[in-house]
Amino acid sequence: MQHGNWSWLNVQDRITTLPGRLGFPEGKQLDFLKISVDLNNGKIHDQLKGMELDETDHNQGFLIRTLYYILESYAKCLSVPLTGKPIAYRGLRGARFGDFYIIGACEKLLTLFARGDAKLREAVRLLEGKEVSFAYGDYAFKVDALPLIPITFVLTAGDDEFPADARIFYDESIVNYLDFERINFLTNVTIDRLACAFEA
Repeated sequence: MQHGNWSWLNVQDRITTLPGRLGFPEGKQLDFLKISVDLNNGKIHDQLKGMELDETDHNQGFLIRTLYYILESYAKCLSVPLTGKPIAYRGLRGARFGDFYIIGACEKLLTLFARGDAKLREAVRLLEGKEVSFAYGDYAFKVDALPLIPITFVLTAGDDEFPADARIFYDESIVNYLDFERINFLTNVTIDRLACAFEA
């Protein structure tokens, strides 16, 4: 992602086509992950912190550009049905290095889990996620990172024999919407939003 290309001026024509499409309702803003994007001016409001993001702040500015980068690609797509088939990051087209790019995301997720699964469950609820059944793991939950892009997180507590483990799965339909770099960004944004909800 080249930061200079992802200003509101450069992406607004595409992103403003999203209301009424791809799972977003009609309206003057886009809401996802307790973030609101004002389609009149591109301003982004953090609903968890009750504040508008400041593009002159290094970290907040990076988040703004990242969200534009993801939404601009999402807006180019046509809706396809969810397949119901989970796919791990390593199985995605273009993810040539297995889970390498997602390791940091898993580590952040495990840190939250280690700080208390009851509090993590509340963070999931704040993001309107839900607990799901999975073939293994101690706690699995799904969050709609974007309206048509659910992400499933599976956590397993460690014991004397095996370390704690975190796995991340997507619906196979995700490849219709985002390339692997944007999937990586969206995954990390989702976990960062969990961390914010954890502290809320």
